[in-house]
Amino acid sequence: MTISPALVQEQRCHHLHGRRTTIVLEAAFWGALEQAAEELGMTASALVAEICADVPGRSQGQRFNQALRLWVVQYYRKATPAVSDHA
Repeated sequence: MTISPALVQEQRCHHLHGRRTTIVLEAAFWGALEQAAEELGMTASALVAEICADVPGRSQGQRFNQALRLWVVQYYRKATPAVSDHA
């Protein structure tokens, strides 16, 4: 059984809260963040920093992952027309 390339986790380093931080997300989420950043006219690094700017707490690594995943879902939900329940 092979794993879809979109599900493979990738590590990327970003400077967040004044520290170099490694964030692990599935390739599909990194791709979605890069596409959204392009649509918003910014770099992926700038978008990641903006999304993670308000993440509280000391064990932020896991929270950064969650914040980024939730942001991607919300961004694309807003961009997708609602599907009718009566289709």
